[in-house]
Amino acid sequence: MRHYRSYDRVLTRRRLSRWGAVGGSVLAALSWACADNGQSEPTGSRPGGAATVSFEPKRTFLRPSFLEPENAAASPARHDSPGTSTAPGSEARASFYAGKALAGQPWVRAPSSTDARDGLGPLYNARTCFACHPEGGRGETGGDGPAPVATVVRLTMAPAGGPDPIYGSQIQTRSVGLASQLRELAFLGKDETLPFEATPVIQWKTHVFDYPDGQSVELRKPRLKLSELSGGPVQAELGLRHAPPLHGMGLLNGVSDEALRQRADPADRDGDGVSGRVRKLEGPDSGQIRIGRFGWKADRASLREQVASALRDDMGITSSMFPDQPCTDAQQACRASPSGADDKGVEISNALLELLVGFTRDLGVPERRKSDHPMVVEGGRHFRKVGCATCHVPRQRTL
Repeated sequence: MRHYRSYDRVLTRRRLSRWGAVGGSVLAALSWACADNGQSEPTGSRPGGAATVSFEPKRTFLRPSFLEPENAAASPARHDSPGTSTAPGSEARASFYAGKALAGQPWVRAPSSTDARDGLGPLYNARTCFACHPEGGRGETGGDGPAPVATVVRLTMAPAGGPDPIYGSQIQTRSVGLASQLRELAFLGKDETLPFEATPVIQWKTHVFDYPDGQSVELRKPRLKLSELSGGPVQAELGLRHAPPLHGMGLLNGVSDEALRQRADPADRDGDGVSGRVRKLEGPDSGQIRIGRFGWKADRASLREQVASALRDDMGITSSMFPDQPCTDAQQACRASPSGADDKGVEISNALLELLVGFTRDLGVPERRKSDHPMVVEGGRHFRKVGCATCHVPRQRTL
């Protein structure tokens, strides 16, 4: 079993049951979103500023930021297109809901009569965006056993980085091969069958942590094992990644590169103990140096790049930004599989890609519940007191 970067999930024990209904609000008070108009306060109910939307009557994370009258001009701007934003007119609404529909439509293998949505795989993790982001929210983590679809395994060669020579940068748990979809492992050795790469299996190990004041929490840590490896042992280090919510990405996309540079302090010149750095990236389509802002390692600079990379890595859908399948030189069956590419050599057109980008950008940020509850207010005070707000800046202004 290889080394992997783990993540813990905190589960409240009975001694913390008095947090009950306000638990989610307390956590919300400790992590507020970027505000674009200065209206949001750290303990207020509008973490997304003018892009905040109601969480009622249906609890969903798929409401557009311009849905409510007070948000008429609130759609986040694109930091890569300063001064532009989506107005709440009929055309913008139609584009948003078209993007939402596309995010929920399953892609199919090529060739297919539904040529606008064929090109799935040949190796992939999910058929739709909402498979990993149900209702636009965070994917389910599940229990012991095969990892849920929202959890993926990223691969990095140490110490220099780079993908695994056999499996690439991510384990794809599904393929368009019939035997793979049926999980008939006895057929995987046949030439006509394209095998999935592996099945990640997670076992959770729990332990109790006691705070000095007598309260306790139960933590759990995943133990990862890859089974049914199709190409032999993995050479890279393994890293678990779990699908986050989609809301707020449009606001982060609207923060300028210059604003992020101003927050950088790699030498800790102000002596606050925080040495923030920006990650400089070369854009895959433009070649220009940009500031990374999406992903665990800030390895994507724009929302368009983030959406396009998820299409390729998670669903095997190529675009003008990422025109090549994530097949390695060792995966000849993958490279020889039929493509759903159009006459421009890609499987999703720029028009459809922009629908997905616009849909994600214009998602509203849910209002904070019980924002005036004393425990929420006190949590926000401690958040600032211990210095969390140094990194998790209470306010940012979008373009």
